[in-house]
Amino acid sequence: MAYCNVTFADSYFKRRSFASAWSGEDQDKFLETATQQIKDFCNFEDENGIFIYEDDAAPDWLKRATCEQALHLMNLGKDPTQNDKKTT
Repeated sequence: MAYCNVTFADSYFKRRSFASAWSGEDQDKFLETATQQIKDFCNFEDENGIFIYEDDAAPDWLKRATCEQALHLMNLGKDPTQNDKKTT
């Protein structure tokens, strides 16, 4: 489950410049991927190793960060985890 839903992202991007890439049918997939990337690279655990933010109770700043990462992935136009000919 993503930190935010498409409804939140649509509302966020209506107020943001340079967000024209936010369109299409796979918006929920981009939000899911963005959420997973944030979880993989950011430590949101307390001192006991318990995850602090549940997906459905993420604070607004984390929802906005998820939107930004999803938009970045859309603008990138490719899977950043896959090799390309320029770097291999």
